[in-house]
Amino acid sequence: MVTNQRERMPRFKLVIFDFDDTLVHLKVDWNDVRREALKIAIKEKIFLDPKEHLVVIGNQLSKTSSLKNELDDVYRRYEKAAVDQIGYSAIGHMAALAKELHKAGYKIGLASGNHTSNLRAILSRLGILKSFDVVCGRDSIWNNKPAPDQLVFIMQRTGIEKSEVLFIGDSKFDEEAAQAAGVVFFKVSKPPSETDVPRIRELLSS
Repeated sequence: MVTNQRERMPRFKLVIFDFDDTLVHLKVDWNDVRREALKIAIKEKIFLDPKEHLVVIGNQLSKTSSLKNELDDVYRRYEKAAVDQIGYSAIGHMAALAKELHKAGYKIGLASGNHTSNLRAILSRLGILKSFDVVCGRDSIWNNKPAPDQLVFIMQRTGIEKSEVLFIGDSKFDEEAAQAAGVVFFKVSKPPSETDVPRIRELLSS
């Protein structure tokens, strides 16, 4: 267990988790979301490479507030369907770690490309919403990962400096966001392994 004695954890005060495939498995057909995004691009006469990663397509498409809102709503609808159909499952050891760290006195944040309303709904159903001090979805900021905006948003809300932040994620976009924000990054295994937990505890105690 991580100690709750602040003097023994001087390096980090804020731990930020990614969501999908870090904390929770979310069963959404992202190819359908991609098709919806490309339809928006065609309608607006914006050329996008359909072979690009959906994250890249989404960021290229979100250049104006109206387009971003339209795309955010696509994410919200498809994710909401997964929420309604219980198309998600917690990665148990990672969810337990978030609760443990919160009880130990760390501030806990969530930075995700998913829609905030769906993030909060799933966390609530899993019984861990109260462990998160800040939940930041794609609709909470302008630029999504790999931009640092979500991490900066969470740091501003908690009043914690970047030197005191650990970001836990699974993708290159998470890692690039951490680098851009100037925070320490821990990349979980694919899929997240129980062996990741003691490594994270060791990093937090270093």
